[in-house]
Amino acid sequence: MKNAVPGNYRYDVCLSFAGEQREYVDAVAAGLRDQGVSVFYDLYERVHLWGKRGAEHFDRIYRLESEYCVIFASADYARKAWPTHERRSAQSRALEDHDKEYILPARFDDTEIPGLAPDVFYIDLRTTPPGEFVGLLIEKILEAPDVEHLRAALLAAEARSALSPKDDLTRPAVDERVAKLRTKLTRLGSTLSIESPEEAFQLVEEYVFSEEIRRWPGSLQNADYALGTIRQFLSDPIMISGKAADLSLRAAERVYHDTEPVQGEDEWERRNERVQAILNPALATLPVREEYLFALANIPPEVAVTAAKRGYYRSISAQRGDFWSWNYLLLLAHLGERDALLSILKERLTSQHHLDKAYAATRGLARDVLGDEFPTWFHREVLGPGEDDPWPDGQFGL
Repeated sequence: MKNAVPGNYRYDVCLSFAGEQREYVDAVAAGLRDQGVSVFYDLYERVHLWGKRGAEHFDRIYRLESEYCVIFASADYARKAWPTHERRSAQSRALEDHDKEYILPARFDDTEIPGLAPDVFYIDLRTTPPGEFVGLLIEKILEAPDVEHLRAALLAAEARSALSPKDDLTRPAVDERVAKLRTKLTRLGSTLSIESPEEAFQLVEEYVFSEEIRRWPGSLQNADYALGTIRQFLSDPIMISGKAADLSLRAAERVYHDTEPVQGEDEWERRNERVQAILNPALATLPVREEYLFALANIPPEVAVTAAKRGYYRSISAQRGDFWSWNYLLLLAHLGERDALLSILKERLTSQHHLDKAYAATRGLARDVLGDEFPTWFHREVLGPGEDDPWPDGQFGL
């Protein structure tokens, strides 16, 4: 689609309905939200909508900002003004984005809806209770390909397949994912390899976040940290079911943030346990370092280096902390990209104070990379004319 970034919609789904069917739609919206789905439902947006011009704002939501639009068709829907406005915006999007289904019709009766072709399959709400409809809609959301990351997903899945023992119980699922991704890419007329830093950047980011999580021994005990950090895995291409993990994380966030303020340590622990129970399935699917490195090693070196450097400088500018930026440097070291790594290490050493722990770590990494060449490089590239090495014996005193 021309007006939105694939896989980067504000809402997973928007709901278009007549007020006469609000009781049913309200139950659907609540079920979707509880499962972590980002849903546009007017009652959830009252403060956000307050003061906005309805026609203009709704056009953006139903034409640009949602991955799917559910139309709850009925006689009331066909005759009312606002549902008609929403439907026209959705149909404009469907015409523009004709290579995938955007409008998902669901019927309370057989009323003809203008522009809705009679041969389009629909869900009959006369025989489908709200809970069942929620399940069907979630299945539909999960099957949608994230075109932006398909090639990264293929490379990552191939990495997991190549590194899995033949008797690994997850191997059939991984191989099936590889086959499906190849079919999707072929159908889209796309190449099967990553050729740009934008695509490689996805893998680089996920590698760094996985390394950050692995600093914690065992399972993550702090729900606040888990939610803040693991959310970065929402579109992890190495996960077999990245979007399913997305929904579980959103559901965990809902539990965490909707809970009343905790009173006392016991209540805090209980809330953490509830969040952790929701997160555990997603945590169990996190890939290992070797899978990322295997995937990245199959990307053209200049593309991988550009993506890693971009991640490093973005991390610095976002002030995430040196732990985050450090993992990008370790990735460059793993990839054997010595020149790119030394360029950044030089920047760090000339800008950091020599008593900082970060300076000591940076110097240590440079020494590991250069070996016996380190003293010459350090004096030539880092120290100014006539300047002495603050730690000539390599003892940092930290």
